Amino acid sequence: MAFDITFDGGSGTGKGTVIAWIAERLKFRGFNVYILKENRHDPLRDYGAQMMSWIKKNGVDHQTFLFSLIAAGEKIVDEKISELAKQYDFILRDRSFISSLAYRAVSGVYTPEQVWDLFVNH
Repeated sequence: MAFDITFDGGSGTGKGTVIAWIAERLKFRGFNVYILKENRHDPLRDYGAQMMSWIKKNGVDHQTFLFSLIAAGEKIVDEKISELAKQYDFILRDRSFISSLAYRAVSGVYTPEQVWDLFVNH
């Protein structure tokens, strides 16, 4: 069984540095460690932002689109983690701030509009 530890934050906040530091220490103690950069495994997030003009032009409900995008991206990452958990003791996940917010929107902490605004405009 692997330990799955997630580090959330924006670009340039030091997540990668902290993750590398922790990974180095875990490896020194003999653990198998994998660093998962979620954005590399969830390309849907960036594609979604690029589709914004099409969504507006065609009257697509952004909430429906957002939730479908989040669910699909989360499934892609979950499948990758399931594979990795068979091979590694620790999975250290580098997750972007917007992905974190998106997952929170599904749980009802933020509204879809708030997440969509951050996703597309910021």
